[in-house]
Amino acid sequence: MKPYKVVKASGLILYVLNKLECIGWTSAWNVIYLHPDHIDNNSLIKHEQCHAMQMQRDGKLWMITKYTYYLIKHGYKNNPYEIEAREAESK
Repeated sequence: MKPYKVVKASGLILYVLNKLECIGWTSAWNVIYLHPDHIDNNSLIKHEQCHAMQMQRDGKLWMITKYTYYLIKHGYKNNPYEIEAREAESK
C-alpha cells in the first residue's frame, strides 16, 4: 500500500470536519486528515488507513463513486466501506 501521510486537520478541512461532525477524513491525494482532538487516536488512524487501502484496492474514483452510492442507499452506519473500516479498527 502506498503510504498515506497522517496530518492534523486545519483551515478549511477542519471547518468541514466540524460542520459534518467528523473526526477523520481520507483524501484522494494520499493524506489522512484527523481532527486535532483525535490526532493520537490509533483506532481512528486504523479506520482511515482502511479507507486508504480501499481506495488503492478499488481505485480512487470508483471507490468514491461506490462510497457515495452506498451512503445514499444504506446510510453511513451500514455503508459496506464503513463496516470494513470499523472492523479494521480492532486489528
